[in-house]
Amino acid sequence: MTQFERQANFAALALRLIVAVWFGYHFYYKWVAGFPANAAAFEARGLPGIFGYADMLIEIVVIPFLVLGIYSRFTMLILTPLMLGAVGVFWPRGFNFTFGGWELPALWLLVMWVLALIGDGRYAIPLPGLPWDGRHPATRFGAKRAAA
Repeated sequence: MTQFERQANFAALALRLIVAVWFGYHFYYKWVAGFPANAAAFEARGLPGIFGYADMLIEIVVIPFLVLGIYSRFTMLILTPLMLGAVGVFWPRGFNFTFGGWELPALWLLVMWVLALIGDGRYAIPLPGLPWDGRHPATRFGAKRAAA
């Protein structure tokens, strides 16, 4: 493995862990506030309260997937509508972090898209390779791992 490949694989791992920590922080904040409070926040914005519970479920599932490298590319693409919704919620406040604007959810969305482009990287658990997923060959189930 070349130095560039090693760095690219560490970058994919780092990006997965960064996004997992972001989701972990948000999940923890919602956990402390309570499930009903999260549902009420969705209802206050005119959305069904069940979306609040679904949001928390998605976040708790995504965190271990990202840490372990379980189909991160698809996880990020599936979460795109959730983040677009977050951008929409904060859109009226403008592009201004001082007032809680939409730039942070937009940045988060762009980082998720970069992770979707990069994929899991070499440092992910071995899983069955799907014909269209583009996993690193070393992370395919049953692949022999070369010495690093």
